[in-house]
Amino acid sequence: MTARRTWGPSFDTWQTLFAFVYRGLATGACVAVFALPLAAVLIGIPRPAETVPFLLACALPLGPALSAAFWAYGAARDTGSNTPVALFLRGLAATAWRGLGVWAIATVLAVFLYVDAVAVAGTPFALMLGPVLGVLGLVVVAATPVALAVVALPQRPGVFASAKAGVYTALRRPLPSLMTLFVLGAWIVIILAQPVVGALGLGGFALMLVWMNASAQLAAVGLPADSDGTVSRWSE
Repeated sequence: MTARRTWGPSFDTWQTLFAFVYRGLATGACVAVFALPLAAVLIGIPRPAETVPFLLACALPLGPALSAAFWAYGAARDTGSNTPVALFLRGLAATAWRGLGVWAIATVLAVFLYVDAVAVAGTPFALMLGPVLGVLGLVVVAATPVALAVVALPQRPGVFASAKAGVYTALRRPLPSLMTLFVLGAWIVIILAQPVVGALGLGGFALMLVWMNASAQLAAVGLPADSDGTVSRWSE
């Protein structure tokens, strides 16, 4: 006579849940370390909104951190490893410079759009150029996580190839791009309301959602596609 099975989650379910929570918290903490320069500036400057270009420059370390986090999520999915800190460090070694390059391109574009927006504000061209600059800004924000996800691919594509793939994919898959914008917007609102909870408690989970969304976008457009270790369609 077989024993009746106890109703409730199995040990494997609890183990999977623990691994997910641990991965999110540990990866979020690793990324938060690279956000310390930006956090210090936000705390130390009385009116940080007036120094947006400087804030974006202080946020440059986030590029390698995000590409490393995306690399770690992919490695954990492919290998089943539950060592997020070790995977993050390996991802940092594999993607740091290319992640910084992609983030630097996004930063330059963001500064350019910000300067243009300030220049046209209050002029007769504001009604015409304002929406255009706003849409371009949203495209930059939506394409950057996808480009960083391309950086984290095993093919190790270059900076400009990743940037082009990110823009193309974000425009080809607009609905997931809007979802990415929603996740990032909600995360920023939580950080502004509860900095510790938003940055440390939810940071890794928000980035995981963004990475999963970006990975789905890349898969929908056929990336990764090459078998020779390159993403040749974007290197031209």
